[in-house]
Amino acid sequence: MDKVSIICKSIEHYRVDFFARLYQTLQDKQVCLQVITGEYQGDTEDMPWLIIIPNKSISIIGRELIWQPCLEHIKDSDLVIVEQANKLILNYYLLALRAFTKKKLAFWGHGRNFQSEKEFGLEEKIKSMVSRLPDWWFGYTRRSLDLLVRLGYPKDKITIVNNSIDTSRMKSKYSKIKDEEMVGLAQSLGINSKNIGIYIGALYKAKKIGFLIEACMQVKKQISDFELIIVGSGEDEGYVQDMSTKYSWIHYAGPVYGDEKLLYLKLAKVYLLPGVIGLAILDAFATETPPILIAQKGHGPEISYMQSGENGVLVEENSTSGQYADKLVQVLNDDPIYNKLVGGCCVSSQEYSLEKMVDNFAGGICLALDSQE
Repeated sequence: MDKVSIICKSIEHYRVDFFARLYQTLQDKQVCLQVITGEYQGDTEDMPWLIIIPNKSISIIGRELIWQPCLEHIKDSDLVIVEQANKLILNYYLLALRAFTKKKLAFWGHGRNFQSEKEFGLEEKIKSMVSRLPDWWFGYTRRSLDLLVRLGYPKDKITIVNNSIDTSRMKSKYSKIKDEEMVGLAQSLGINSKNIGIYIGALYKAKKIGFLIEACMQVKKQISDFELIIVGSGEDEGYVQDMSTKYSWIHYAGPVYGDEKLLYLKLAKVYLLPGVIGLAILDAFATETPPILIAQKGHGPEISYMQSGENGVLVEENSTSGQYADKLVQVLNDDPIYNKLVGGCCVSSQEYSLEKMVDNFAGGICLALDSQE
């Protein structure tokens, strides 16, 4: 039985289901999986695939580097998959080790840092150079594929996993929300309208909260019963609270956690995300709440799931708040357009599901194991 090790600096709660399903899928393919991480906050019961080894942080000339002391656990692995990150010392060690062993090494990541303000800076140049070296690549989305091919990496050694979360579970929970729950939430917020836009996420500069409210003010002039719900917390929280006090149609709900956000999304008609986005687009698809986005630098790789006019609206880069408002008004006022977007969200929620991500990743692992040197 082949053995595969995936090494992660940390594991977030939303990744647990993915690894558990990947473990079982690979077991069925006669492949043993272990996941090694330096940080995980949660119950480890029924997680035979997990090994926790605390990371060691090293500071060199003001730069934090991380050593993952797991060599003993991967010495018999046929394939080791590591995260693409310049600060992970283990990556360089394993790349050097390839000259003396048949152990295969794969990278898992975006292809580059989409949030970097120095796209052509030294760190991105190092990342680009190192990204050409592993035996296999697991890219987050089609956007990652395009980047890696431009770097000269062989297309036939790239697996696109289509990064996802458990949208099936989300859809199931969403479908069970009762009408009286929605009525209760609407009454608590003081809302009596169907034309509701919602923002859920962190409240900071890159999310363009001021831009959002400015655009919604222009929407309000054209759609008299338009209401805006803002959910989240962050440095712009005070501003949002002030605006919700000043305008009765702006409702600030504070932060919500877990499945509670589904009730808010069910109340809303559109998901307003004028700033940078990542996995939030999957929430929009799963709840069939069409997202209204803006093309811009800084988006996560999941932006490649957007098909403007099909499963949401991608407003042109550098658009004004007025132009964003015009697109929103069009969606709210035109039932055929809106219904098409809702249908597109439904299709996309099935296409970019956790089940398919597991199948894609497992398939890529088998191909990597079988690939020639």
